[in-house]
Amino acid sequence: MNNAEIDSQTTYLSATIALLRASKLIDMAVAKDGNRTLDFCKTIGDTEGDGGETALSLVLRNSGLELERVVYGHAFESLSEDLKKDILALSPDAKTESQYLDQEEVIADAFNGKDTLTTDAKGKLADLIVKSMHNKYANVFTKLDARDELRGEYFFSGYYAELPALEILNKWAVYNNQMPKKADDLLRHIPEEKEYANDSEEVADLFDAIRKELIPKLNDYAQKHHTSVGTLLKQTLLKWLDEGLFTKDFTPIWNSDGTDTCNGIETKLPQKDVLKEWLKAKRKSEQTIQGLIDSGELKVEDRIETIKPVIRGRKGLDKNDEDTFRRTLTLITGESLYTLAGDFAFASDYRKQADDFVGLGGLVTFLRGRRFLDDYGVLLAFEEFFTRLSKSFEIDLTYKITGLLASFRDDIEMLNSEILVIGENMHLANYEKHDADFLIDVFVEDMLIDLENVKPDRGRADKYFAEMEKALGDEFESRKA
Repeated sequence: MNNAEIDSQTTYLSATIALLRASKLIDMAVAKDGNRTLDFCKTIGDTEGDGGETALSLVLRNSGLELERVVYGHAFESLSEDLKKDILALSPDAKTESQYLDQEEVIADAFNGKDTLTTDAKGKLADLIVKSMHNKYANVFTKLDARDELRGEYFFSGYYAELPALEILNKWAVYNNQMPKKADDLLRHIPEEKEYANDSEEVADLFDAIRKELIPKLNDYAQKHHTSVGTLLKQTLLKWLDEGLFTKDFTPIWNSDGTDTCNGIETKLPQKDVLKEWLKAKRKSEQTIQGLIDSGELKVEDRIETIKPVIRGRKGLDKNDEDTFRRTLTLITGESLYTLAGDFAFASDYRKQADDFVGLGGLVTFLRGRRFLDDYGVLLAFEEFFTRLSKSFEIDLTYKITGLLASFRDDIEMLNSEILVIGENMHLANYEKHDADFLIDVFVEDMLIDLENVKPDRGRADKYFAEMEKALGDEFESRKA
């Protein structure tokens, strides 16, 4: 048994040394930034790992483009230059960000061409607006010691179509007699004697002061009246919708004959016509992409994107951890995009970016082929050996192996963390290099070294199993896990 303990320690040392040697490549990649990360990883090439999977196939299997973004981007790309300019006048980020036009479409659908909302439509619209403001990761941002506005249960910056979220907060304060009574109530939140470079900076500080003054009042009001902030916001919106929100106040573009925009740039077309033309293009794009899916030229799948933030005092990636950011994406698969025939900008953008990520795939396939994973399989066999021995002698002998396994798993966790860092660096470098309209989604967290896939391999442990089976017979054999 002593020899088994020594052999398990020797196996652990062998695994650790092999891991350290392999990690030098990872350390070199982590030390680089920008395009140097891409260039360094490219030197590894399209290597082949266990099971015949190449670096390219690993990347294609774990990447793609989000279906909704492809439909949106393909539609925008198809527009005339004048219509693109009109849309960008309404929302400068609309080339790649769909939120503004999506929300305008929701409002248009809610009104359905009429001047008033039905009770059902009004409730659904209010729910959607409140949902868009909800910060489901408030607890995570709090642990990350993020700035105050990210820690709240609801965001009061940003917009829903034309409607600023801050105006909803202000309207709640008006309806419930919570508006500041004197200037000092706001001035106390603004740095004294601050010099502003322009009016925009001063306005931003004023808006921030309003948030700092009203958000605590909103939270206190909800607590005092035994309700939720979300309920108060919905009540505010329902009342405001009755009083003229989206009819008199913040008129949505579906019902606007005007050409003026808040950005100071006029649209050529009346705004209601801009939306009509956009929706035509979007429907056509949906039909095109769905046709490619129906024909089998494109394939889609649902994938869960998992992002584990780095929190002080915590380490590693735990997909079941409450601190993890998750979202489900409907993805056009990398394999189908890479081989798609025809002149599609989204497929071209994908291929350029996927080719750059082959370097990351090469790093991972290189690591998967190193000896340390084989040695870990032997360590798992030693764990089984000491577990069965413990049951036979009714004394815990697993302490001889558990510490070694825990230490090695910690080392792998650290290695995986470095792979994630390389992935982030490559994302940034890739974006700066290509300036692609269709940004690749790469599920680096699904490309990590997964010890759960390693099976026990008796290897050097086999002789100890044979000795104990010979000495203890059925007693040892029956102690299988």
